[in-house]
Amino acid sequence: LVDQKYAGKEFKTTLPEDAQNIDLAGICARFRDFACSQMGLYYTLDTIRVFFAAMGTGKIIILEGISGTGKSRIVREFAFKSCPEYLQDKDGTTPGNYCMIEVKPNWHDSTELLGYYSRLGSKPGYQFTKFVKFLVKAKMYPNVPFFVCLDEMNLAPVEQYFAEILSILETRKVVIGEDGNKTIKTEAIIDAEHFKALGKIGG
Repeated sequence: LVDQKYAGKEFKTTLPEDAQNIDLAGICARFRDFACSQMGLYYTLDTIRVFFAAMGTGKIIILEGISGTGKSRIVREFAFKSCPEYLQDKDGTTPGNYCMIEVKPNWHDSTELLGYYSRLGSKPGYQFTKFVKFLVKAKMYPNVPFFVCLDEMNLAPVEQYFAEILSILETRKVVIGEDGNKTIKTEAIIDAEHFKALGKIGG
């Protein structure tokens, strides 16, 4: 029935040349058309509108539904559509502002997300995770939206592996600089001195 509904439909998947005058409803309609024609996924306009509204009102969005309904895919495609070319890979197939984290059932603390300090091995020091490195990358590009997708996040107790992050989010505050610009700051979740080593790793 869904295929019949969209059969022969003319899809509008790009923004008009005068994109400054397009409203939110037009953007949602074009993303729906893009999902139908390019992704093979069918989202209702209400679903896309709610997703947009959620991004504008909070930093954490929880998507629920059965497997294969496009929960992870919609996050990736939103990231792709907002990713500048200089952050994409050479083939233009992977958005550099998107990170998929696969939650494992054995996550019982925050070390899988935030890393840990180790004195063992050939390279003792703070062991950084993909998640932390991605947060550092996001800080380097403050004008680009970055998306982290915790896939199957209910496989492990969220209050255990995500507790520190939830606590830090409660410390957010808006700081107005001398130039009048507003920035959102929180307390540190990892000691800043550990990131000196991360800079050396990155070259």
